Amino acid sequence: MAHAARTHMSGLRTHWDPVLNRTSWTSADCRNIGTRGIREVRKGVHMRTVLGAAAVVLVIVTASAAKSQEPATGTSSDEGRKLFVTYCARCHGRSGRGDGPAADDFRLRPADLTRIASSNAGVFVTERIHRIIDGRDVTAHGSIDMPVWGDVFKHKQGLDEDAVKARIDAIVRYLKSIQERQG
Repeated sequence: MAHAARTHMSGLRTHWDPVLNRTSWTSADCRNIGTRGIREVRKGVHMRTVLGAAAVVLVIVTASAAKSQEPATGTSSDEGRKLFVTYCARCHGRSGRGDGPAADDFRLRPADLTRIASSNAGVFVTERIHRIIDGRDVTAHGSIDMPVWGDVFKHKQGLDEDAVKARIDAIVRYLKSIQERQG
C-alpha cells in the first residue's frame, strides 16, 4: 500500500515510515524544529482537539444560560424539538442522525438518534433513553464527550429536579417522534 506524504495542520509534513509502521514527520521538518518541537506540535494538536470539544460544551452551556431560566414544562409538542436543537443538535444534527457541525471533532461519531427503536427490535424504551440523557445514574452514557445533562440542567442552570425531569422528558418525547419507521 502506498502512503502519500501529507501536510499536517501544523504546517509540518508527514510520511509513512515502513520501519516504524506508522506515520512520521519528514526529516526536513525534524531538522527544523527538533525532536522536542515535534512532541510540542503533537501535544498542541491534541490540546486543540480537547479545547475544541470543551469550547463546544461551553458554547452550549453559555447559550442556554443566556436563555430564560424558566423550566421547560413539556406541555408544548414543540418544546422537545426546541430543547433538542439547543442542546443536542450541535453534535447529533438537527435531524438527529449524528451529523451535527461538531460531529467530526469527536473520535467516535455521535449516535444516530433516529434509529434508537430500530436498533432495539422496534421498541423505544422511554425510561432507558431518559436515564441515558440524564446521565447521573447510568454507567453507559455514550462517549465521554456527551455531557451529563442532568448535572448541566441542575447545577449549571440551577433547575430543581422536577424541572430537570421535565426538560429531559420533553427531549425524550421528541426523540420518540423522530424514530425511523420500520417497514
